Amino acid sequence: MAKYPWGEQPFTMSSIPVCMTFSVIVIGGTLIGTGPDGAVMGFPSPKDLHGVVGVTLGWICMWYTFLGNQIAFKIADIDENQKKTAAFIADRGVGNTMEQCIPFFLVLWLHALFVNPGTSSVLGLVYVISRYLYPIFYGFYCQF
Repeated sequence: MAKYPWGEQPFTMSSIPVCMTFSVIVIGGTLIGTGPDGAVMGFPSPKDLHGVVGVTLGWICMWYTFLGNQIAFKIADIDENQKKTAAFIADRGVGNTMEQCIPFFLVLWLHALFVNPGTSSVLGLVYVISRYLYPIFYGFYCQF
C-alpha cells in the first residue's frame, strides 16, 4: 500500500496541474459566488470594511493558536520522537505563516480599499482557513 493517497512521493510534479486546477475552482467559485457587488466607487465606509477586519482578527487568532502550539509541543509530556516531530511541525507552521503575513495583509487591505471589500473578505477567509489547515495536513503527511 502506498504511503500517500497518490503514491510513494510526498509531492509529485504531476500533481502541480491538479493543485492549480483545484485552486482555480476554489478561487473562481468564490469570486463567482460573491459577484461584483460592493465594488469601490470612492473610499469604502468603515461598515464596508467589517468583513476585512473580521478576516484580520481571524488571522490574529490563528497566529496566536500557532504560537501556543509551538510552545505546548516543546514542553509536552509525550514520547521524545513525537515531541520532536510535533515541535518541528509547529515551528514550520509559525515560520511559514510569518513569511506570508506581510504579502497577505498588503494585498488583502489594498484590494479592500481600492477594489472590493466584499470579495477581499471572502478570499481572505479562504486564505486564513487554508493557512490554518497547513500544519494539520503537514502533520498528517509529515512533509511537503
